[in-house]
Amino acid sequence: MELPNKIHLTRDEYLIAQKLYRGWQLVAPFVILALVSTVMLIGNAKTAGPRSNTASIIAFVCIAVTQVVFWIFTFPVNRTTQNWTKAPPH
Repeated sequence: MELPNKIHLTRDEYLIAQKLYRGWQLVAPFVILALVSTVMLIGNAKTAGPRSNTASIIAFVCIAVTQVVFWIFTFPVNRTTQNWTKAPPH
């Protein structure tokens, strides 16, 4: 979603822009808490009715999918670029 705004940046400008994301690893405990609490919500929503249970499952899946995308795509790139301190040759 950021590509249209970043596609025309030079390599150096792009590396500078990526520095905005430093410190996001500190959010990890909240993501874990969100997953755990959503699982707990699924358990409690069963008694509230099918709509509540479905909404809880959808919320869990959405949070889980963001993690799958991060670990499959973002994390390997972060490692390759040493957290965007080094631009890859390509």
